[in-house]
Amino acid sequence: MEGVERVVEELSNNVKENYTWIECSTLATIYVQANQFEKAEAFLRKLKSDKMPRKHEAYHSLISLYAEDLLEEAELVFDKAMKRCNGPSVISWERFMIYYLKKLRIDLALKHMEAVVSEN
Repeated sequence: MEGVERVVEELSNNVKENYTWIECSTLATIYVQANQFEKAEAFLRKLKSDKMPRKHEAYHSLISLYAEDLLEEAELVFDKAMKRCNGPSVISWERFMIYYLKKLRIDLALKHMEAVVSEN
């Protein structure tokens, strides 16, 4: 974690003071895996900011990280992605379906599968 903290410090000292969505996503993932949730959440907030690009990949990353335990937050991010991008991607729908299947919420998994079918 010492190396990660050094990278964060270097990025913070950078004149541009902006992180890319890849940097935010990667750092949030590292902090989640290290059970440092407050630090992970700080990078997730940066990733959700309006300064980040409107790319599907950024939303996939957010949804994956929030799906750990924060389903409601993942759904909010998904809804925001649907509004900001040209509709959801199949990968986003798939991640929700897998989550619901693991939780034995077949009704919700089917709801997302039906949405994918109707979109394509």
